[in-house]
Amino acid sequence: MNLISTVQKIGLVGSITAASLSMYSIPLKANQPACVITDKGVAVCDTLKNSQKNNTTSNQSSKYQKELNGFIVLLKGCTKSDTSVKCDLVITNKGAERGIDIMAWYSAIVDSEGKSYAASLADIGGHSDNNVGATISPGINYALSITFDKLPEQIVQAPILKFTIFGIGDIQFRNVPFINPTTTNPSSEYQKDLNHFVVLLKGCAKSDTSVKCDMTITNQGAERGIDIMAWYSAIVDSEGKSYSASLADIGGHSDNHVGATISPGINYALSITFDKLPEQIVQAPLLKFSIFGIGDIQFRNVPFTIGSNSNRYPANNQSGNNPISIPGKKVCLPILGCF
Repeated sequence: MNLISTVQKIGLVGSITAASLSMYSIPLKANQPACVITDKGVAVCDTLKNSQKNNTTSNQSSKYQKELNGFIVLLKGCTKSDTSVKCDLVITNKGAERGIDIMAWYSAIVDSEGKSYAASLADIGGHSDNNVGATISPGINYALSITFDKLPEQIVQAPILKFTIFGIGDIQFRNVPFINPTTTNPSSEYQKDLNHFVVLLKGCAKSDTSVKCDMTITNQGAERGIDIMAWYSAIVDSEGKSYSASLADIGGHSDNHVGATISPGINYALSITFDKLPEQIVQAPLLKFSIFGIGDIQFRNVPFTIGSNSNRYPANNQSGNNPISIPGKKVCLPILGCF
């Protein structure tokens, strides 16, 4: 790929990232006009922009994304219900059309003592069995789920998660937390009734060293006010070390100290954020919230999901609004696509 040092500005929507072009050992700076000539002889020109933020997201997602034999395998997450764990993956073929085969019993969760729990069921394309196969066309994201049964209730993460997919290979992920589906099947373990308020813990999402816990608060009595001083809430680890919250948000108001008037019968969204947690902490043995006007609330053994909101495992940006780093010799830009 060649770089043209002198360019004329053209009406092009999108941008080329300086980080993407730096792989060619060309000293480039952000906000500098530049062009590249693709393998098809097409000149693509625009202003270089810094993509450091996107690179950080890409590095963060690599833990849950593997590339093997021309396939990309993305682990979206694992959900635990009672003693069953279902792991959802996405498979993308970067090469020619090929077939794959999944014999469920070759995949396993290995606990911290080395005990292995084999999978019992696989599902791809709506076909569920202990042995399923599919023809994978290039460029399409295929949903695959694999289910493991008879896991002890106390296991809330997979120290080692192994998948064997014939046609792709052996894939491993480490320290994968299990998601507890509290939002679709609330249990008393994640719901507290105190002073005529119902507090439902929807879940806690971890990103790097930060954990954000989402709750809903419902007033079953008369209209009343509540007050949250973030530093009174804490995550306590298995060694008894406490990590205080730094931020609270209710009704769109975010600060280390917030308050709200809670009308009856309305579900109010509350989030509390904890910072500076060690990376190896993937659950809260003890999660404590102090909400003045309600009281002290505790939850135990709360697993953290990875990422935030509905996108639990960050994937590559596919919105079309931001530049995509150049893989190999390709240039990918919004509207124009990849060359």
